[in-house]
Amino acid sequence: MACKPSDNLLTRLVGKYLHNEWFFSFKSGNETTTIPFEVINGWIIIKVKIGKEEHRFLFDTGASTSIEPEITNELFLPSIRDFTTIDANGIDRKVPLVYIPKLTLGNRTFTHIGAFSTSHQSTKCIGVKGVIGHNLLYGSVWKINFQDKTITISQQTDKSSFNLEKFNLIKIKTDWKKMMYLRLTTDRGQIDAVLDTGLPNYILINKKFINHFNKTDLVKKKINYIGSANSSLIDTISMYKANNIRLSDIPIDKDILIFSNLESSVGCGFLSYFQEIVINLREKRLLLSKNELSKVERKPVNINISWKDGVTRVTGLAINSKMEKAGLKTGDQIISINCISTDLFQNACEYKAFESTMDIYKSDIELSILRDGQKYNYTFSKDMMYE
Repeated sequence: MACKPSDNLLTRLVGKYLHNEWFFSFKSGNETTTIPFEVINGWIIIKVKIGKEEHRFLFDTGASTSIEPEITNELFLPSIRDFTTIDANGIDRKVPLVYIPKLTLGNRTFTHIGAFSTSHQSTKCIGVKGVIGHNLLYGSVWKINFQDKTITISQQTDKSSFNLEKFNLIKIKTDWKKMMYLRLTTDRGQIDAVLDTGLPNYILINKKFINHFNKTDLVKKKINYIGSANSSLIDTISMYKANNIRLSDIPIDKDILIFSNLESSVGCGFLSYFQEIVINLREKRLLLSKNELSKVERKPVNINISWKDGVTRVTGLAINSKMEKAGLKTGDQIISINCISTDLFQNACEYKAFESTMDIYKSDIELSILRDGQKYNYTFSKDMMYE
């Protein structure tokens, strides 16, 4: 029995050492550089140069750096080893670790970067070829200006670089993987949430923490069934407006909280309210500008439609919405949208392009549904999608 704790400690120490070797042994210049970014579907998208080519990458502090397998193959990057990861459905899959020899952001070059070689279906449709993850933040300071839509990479946050009096200081907690956590406080306890710029909207809280809130603290907005276009997972999520929850001294009661089975996270939607944020992973602090940008009330749509394996389906539907009461069900196969056959879509990206071009959630919508061999027709007004 005495050996068991030592074995666990040894395993953790070896794992920490190897993780640092794999993901934090990269080299970087010390140039200060500023790069532009664009926001697409709530994601921060930046341009990254690998080799002679420039690619679009997602800036995601809630993940490790990764690249699409097609780039791995183009650059003939050898696999160092495989990681066994578990997806949202609990299914194991192998993900290779590779080293990117050289990566450039603006005027700053990074070399020997450990990265997963894996595909990201959710961002693939917008031409994203990889992720700049939290490991590349270590050793330098990253300032994100949401007003100017720029990211500045520098070496320090002294008064010569930033006027610290204009920022709220938030402590960052890290685990052995150096993942960054922010502490949310309620009247009933504390919640550690991942600092996650890869989460497009809101603040996500794992359902196990719902008992941290009094019933009077939460005002229910709606409950959605959410299904993923890339997996069979169906997760019932609850959306609330909350009182008595803070990030350090900052109240976040004006934001929608989502309770889900996923890990608690502070997403980009919340962070983008602030004119600037500064992430200093080495010193474990986050600076949030005291200047806030105007907040726009978000109205989550009552329906979500996705394409998978040749079929377009209803993958999200709000409970007790007029759409559900009319008879629509999650999992319904959609055979036409506004009289346009879904047989025209050959993949998820083609459907997403149609969805974006037609702006189907911002006008009245006609759906033809196939369920258990029977055809059903529904017409919904725009107001019914956002009531």
